Amino acid sequence: MTANPSPTLTDLITRPRDFFTALRGLTPNNTRYLWLVAVTGLISGLYAALMQKPVQDAMHSIPGVPSGAFGLVTAVLGSLVVTLLMWLLLWGLGSLGAGKDGRAAEVFGAAFLPSLIVSLILLPITALFPLHVNVAAPSFAGLEGKELAHAIQTYQLAIQKDIGGQPLSIIGRVLGYLGMAWQFYLAWVGFGVLTGDRQKALKGVLIPLAVFLLLGGAFWLLGQAASKMVGGA
Repeated sequence: MTANPSPTLTDLITRPRDFFTALRGLTPNNTRYLWLVAVTGLISGLYAALMQKPVQDAMHSIPGVPSGAFGLVTAVLGSLVVTLLMWLLLWGLGSLGAGKDGRAAEVFGAAFLPSLIVSLILLPITALFPLHVNVAAPSFAGLEGKELAHAIQTYQLAIQKDIGGQPLSIIGRVLGYLGMAWQFYLAWVGFGVLTGDRQKALKGVLIPLAVFLLLGGAFWLLGQAASKMVGGA
């Protein structure tokens, strides 16, 4: 009797249907691609840390602002935690739509590969061509308490706006959105192969996508409100 071939990540990129067909022949294992989720979180965190390094450097001399090393560790660990939580959320929401046969933990775990690829592309580019802060630092001399906190927040928002408008940041966001679209496409293919039901496959993708869009919109609105409060204070 011939053993079922193990799916490879190369197949997931080039032949996703073959990948999930091979996966269907394996015993279900919710943590099969947990390693991929963790690696994606770590690499994404390194990329985020490099993107934020100019901000850390610009604010390093301000009293009470953590050092750049602290910011690096925070970005990496924070990204790892957020990525793991995202996987758990996708697992739960995907299971609501695709059902048990959809094996959402494995499908969405494997589907983190596009995010890993995007981070691996952007990481060396960001290291070789780092962002630069073009905002002059204000004088914080004599400021204390709320006045100092407000001045720091205003300066940080100005830096973030400057960094966010630079070509590398725009390219990063575009590739990030493309990676997310690719991720949900792979999940749709995976659910379709594993369940054999197009309606379940669609639900398995649309339910988490709708929730993520709502959460993203809520965080964006909160960010806009916070920016207006700082700017108007």
